[in-house]
Amino acid sequence: KRDVESHFEVKDFMVPLSESPTVNSNNLTVEIVLRSIDEGKLGFTIVVDDEKKMQGLISNADVRRGMLNHLSDLNSIDPQEFVNRNPLTIDDSATVLEMLQVIKKSKFPIMYLPVLNKSGFAQGIVTFVNLIKGEL
Repeated sequence: KRDVESHFEVKDFMVPLSESPTVNSNNLTVEIVLRSIDEGKLGFTIVVDDEKKMQGLISNADVRRGMLNHLSDLNSIDPQEFVNRNPLTIDDSATVLEMLQVIKKSKFPIMYLPVLNKSGFAQGIVTFVNLIKGEL
């Protein structure tokens, strides 16, 4: 246990950004968001700007809430409303122990954590389904 806590960092087992579902914040449409979430098969997409700085995250739940707010006119949905601008994230140099402490403090179940560098640029994602299955 202590070996895992002291030697491994989040970046050692994250899914890199190049393999993570992402959308550009400057090109958001409802269709692009839905396709990214669907094709990524993880239930979310990371929102980044042109330089890959994280702008937020859109989950299935965010889309559902956005649609519920516009049931009378689904064509009026602005996909920017879907974006969670303050999702729980983890630094790429955080240790496994630090990541576990973040998860333990959370008031809601954590299925994935966006991974950022110290400057706020998206590096990838930690998905707990993949970790549990040993697919990383």
